[in-house]
Amino acid sequence: KSLNGFDVRQTDEVWICFFFLAYQFLVYPLLVWCWALLQAKGWIPGTLAHPPMLDTDALWVILSGMLGIAGARTFEKVKGVSK
Repeated sequence: KSLNGFDVRQTDEVWICFFFLAYQFLVYPLLVWCWALLQAKGWIPGTLAHPPMLDTDALWVILSGMLGIAGARTFEKVKGVSK
């Protein structure tokens, strides 16, 4: 299935990578900070672990590969080599 020349699966994968990376680098630090504040105030038990950190290594590989392929395709289209 194609949407404006892009494979729909590829755009879905980009959004999934975006949301996981946004969680890891924007939401997660705020969650840890709020978690520590709430534990200090006694609203959350001190023995309860903070939210999990994601392993982003696989996400970076997928995202950089997809961006590299998209860049190569764009380069071919600009040069007029692709169909």
